[in-house]
Amino acid sequence: MFTLMFAQDVFGQDYFVNRSLLNVWDFEDKNHFEIDKQANAKAITQGKIKWVPEEHSFGDSAVIHLHGDKDASTFFMIPSIYTDYAFTNWTIDFEFAIGTHAMDHEDHVLDQGSIMDGVIVEWGDLKVTYFVQDDGWRGKIVAEYRQRIINIPNVSAFDWHHMVLRSEENGVTIWMNSACIKYIQTPRTPVRSQKIKFASDGFAGRLDDIKLYNTKLRPWEITRNYWGTELGIDNKNKLTTTWGEMKKYEMDY
Repeated sequence: MFTLMFAQDVFGQDYFVNRSLLNVWDFEDKNHFEIDKQANAKAITQGKIKWVPEEHSFGDSAVIHLHGDKDASTFFMIPSIYTDYAFTNWTIDFEFAIGTHAMDHEDHVLDQGSIMDGVIVEWGDLKVTYFVQDDGWRGKIVAEYRQRIINIPNVSAFDWHHMVLRSEENGVTIWMNSACIKYIQTPRTPVRSQKIKFASDGFAGRLDDIKLYNTKLRPWEITRNYWGTELGIDNKNKLTTTWGEMKKYEMDY
């Protein structure tokens, strides 16, 4: 009988698949949020990044806010020394939300919220970017791999999304909120000793639970990660009725 392995933080908040897990940044440590809890790997941060406690994160855990609208050089990066693996297969699993916010997380009045173009993540030849759509409330995700491009339209802003990028025998698949959305089919290129850069080129929003696996997660494992306590339906609604409602109010009035 196969037993699924899970990792759990000391506060009992985060649950995720532990099979072949290399790194996980859950941002629970205010003083050392750039250090992962799996291998003591230290990410590189630049620009305006703010650690935010759970009571102000529209969820059940601490997160980081990245203010690319205020400093376009902002990013969160896993250095190449931590990707020095052969990577027969790999998976990147993380949560993100798009939208601006005040530098002071206790003051939501100063910035009612807008959305910006920005790179969500890039690793080697793989790049995922968010572009604003005309209504200012949604955007589209453009994933590029070896000059092949796919589009994912109508991705809501001011809401959490769970994204998984997974290697395939020929190319990569893009998963959103536990569903496989797109497959970029092309011969793969190596990613060994390539940095992984999150939230750059003007990205304004939030990141949480960044996980790097030295394996291809199975579909049901991706679903398990999605239904961790961070992504319960109540938390999504809470985000929509706080951060998102402020933006809706601004648009209506």
